[in-house]
Order: sequence, then structure tokens, then C-alpha cells
Amino acid sequence: MGRSAAPKESLAQADIDDFADNPTLYRLLRMLPTELRREHINRIEHLEDEEAEGYLYALHERRDAALRESQVSDDTLRPYFESNQERLWQALENEVFTSEENHLGAGTTARIKRLDLTSFAPDAALPESLAVKYLVTPNSKTLSASGEHDMVAEVEQMQAIERAELAAIGVNARVRVPHPYFYYQKGKTQCYGMERIDGVNLDQGISGSVSPTMREELARAFADVDREALFEEIDMFFDTMHGICIHGDIKPRNLMASRDGKIYVIDFGQAVLATAVDEKSQAAFEELKEAEKSSTRDAVRFFLDALKG
Repeated sequence: MGRSAAPKESLAQADIDDFADNPTLYRLLRMLPTELRREHINRIEHLEDEEAEGYLYALHERRDAALRESQVSDDTLRPYFESNQERLWQALENEVFTSEENHLGAGTTARIKRLDLTSFAPDAALPESLAVKYLVTPNSKTLSASGEHDMVAEVEQMQAIERAELAAIGVNARVRVPHPYFYYQKGKTQCYGMERIDGVNLDQGISGSVSPTMREELARAFADVDREALFEEIDMFFDTMHGICIHGDIKPRNLMASRDGKIYVIDFGQAVLATAVDEKSQAAFEELKEAEKSSTRDAVRFFLDALKG
């Protein structure tokens, strides 16, 4: 491969342009960070095109592996996902992130979409689908102190709350968090998969913006509920949760009711760990804990009234 000389001030761009006659090499070089590009151009400039392509493909594979992080927290799901890492990422790219028709919910910084699991293990005892939450637009509330997204902290809080709730209340709890299944990161993209709740958020239920069929099913599911017992369970849930974190954004939209008569607390993106609260903030922290319980009881009360109305 012949390479032409270039002025020093535009060396990096000129060197890339020297590979413009080979679209594959040009694309692979463009995918590298600028600070690495010079080093690898030097390594391939005397290779034949086929050898250079092989070198860059192998380099990108190593970089992808280094930039990828995953954690499968569900024992049933683990063997299927850990043996299908590439298929998982492809499914997230092709069926979740880029599909406009796939939509379960959205906020200011995140979207929630559906991931079909039947193609991974059609005969396994797995749910048919999961809900996948991924960040879209960063802001001060979704960045850690180091300036990076910290979605893994959200997953870890949900896992800790679920374990604590299981120990305190048991598997038949009517107030809970969605079961977290996995966390996945590749480059700047972070997402996690959780239990897909078959129901509506309480904002939809209170406003009546649900289908007649859904409303009828929810009305049946909550028809015989003992309100006082449910409110006591809400308080128990939050007492246990507040030993781990404060939610930070309790509102009807972040509470969901399922067809089987359960209440879910969702979206821990603004949660604050209890251990992070200093002594000066303790009084305000106690007030927030009571406010979260009260707001949840009120939202559930309005929701139950709307079902009867």
C-alpha cells in the first residue's frame, strides 16, 4: 500500500484519507479514538489490505471485550445469557434500542422497551419477555461524581431491596420492586433488564387513560383488597427500603399496579443510599421517608377509588 506524505498539522486526517480506496479499512480506522488511530495506522501501513483488515478486526474485538461489562443476577437466566453474549447484544441493538415500535415507557433521560426471550431459550422456564431500561440523555441526575452514568447503582439498589423485602415480608408481598435480571454495558451504552410488569402506572389508572379491558381486569384484581392491610404493607415496604435508600422521586407515574393485584415501586434513578446521608441531613432524610410513604398511600387510595368510579 503506497502512502503519500502529508503536512504535520493534518497528519492524522491525511493518513486516514490515504485509506479511502479501501472502505473497510477506512471504516475500521474511523471507529478508533483519535488518540489511538496514529499508533495503529503505523502498524498497518506496510501490511497488505487483507492482513490490515484482520489486524483491525481483531483489535476491535479486543476493545469491545474490554469495554463490555455484564452481570446476570437471576440464577435461572444466567446460563442462557452467559452463553449468548453476542446474541444478547445483537437483540438489544436490533429489537430494543433502534426499534421505534417497541415502547413500554419513557422519561427525561431513559427509555423502557421490551426484550423477547423466546429466541434465547424457547423451552426454558423463563419469562416470555423482560423490560429493558437504557439511558438516552445524560444530565446531572444520571451522572456519578466521576462524570459517568451510574445505572449499575440502580440495579444494585433494586437487588438489595428485593433481598431485604423477601426476608422481611416474604414471596407473597403485594408491594415490591421489579425483579432485576441483568445489567449490560458496551461502550457508552448502559442498560438493565427487569421484570416486565403486566399492568399500568398509577397516573394512568387515576386519570382513566387505560383500555376498558385493562380497567376491568385491574378492578377485579383489587376488588377485595383490604385497604388498611395494603397501606400497612406499603409502610412495611418503605421501612425496609429506607434502610437501604430513599427513592427520591415517588409519584403516581413511578408506581405501578399489575393485573394480579400487586403494587410495584419503579425507577430508582434518583435514589440516594441511606449510608450517604450525613448527620446534618438526617432530619430532612427522616421527613422525606415519611413523605414517600404518605405519597404512596395517597396515590394507591386515589387509584383504588378510580377503579370503583
